[in-house]
Amino acid sequence: MPRKNRANANSRLPLISGMIQKLVQKGRLTITDSAGHCHHFGSEDCDEQVTVRLHDKVLPLKLALSPTLALGEAYMDGRITFEAGSIRDLLRITTSNLQALDEHPVQVIRLASALVV
Repeated sequence: MPRKNRANANSRLPLISGMIQKLVQKGRLTITDSAGHCHHFGSEDCDEQVTVRLHDKVLPLKLALSPTLALGEAYMDGRITFEAGSIRDLLRITTSNLQALDEHPVQVIRLASALVV
């Protein structure tokens, strides 16, 4: 029987991996989580490549709940750092398909609850 990958079991990145996969339509994004495991999104054969490191194990959850606020705060606080590329490159890669972010189930629930209040 194949051994379960404990790295993925202990990583919180799967919380946002579906959202990231939909967002990254052009370019390549590599995320190294706080446990040191790499996750790759997008096309391998492209010119635009960004590699980021998450230094906070709770950051993927925060990104899932409020991506724009959490990304800005993490960047300013140093909880996310760039190993290749820049914040501008990351925004270029991720904004090529912003509609996918608005359609993500967590965002739909968050927006719907904001309308109720």
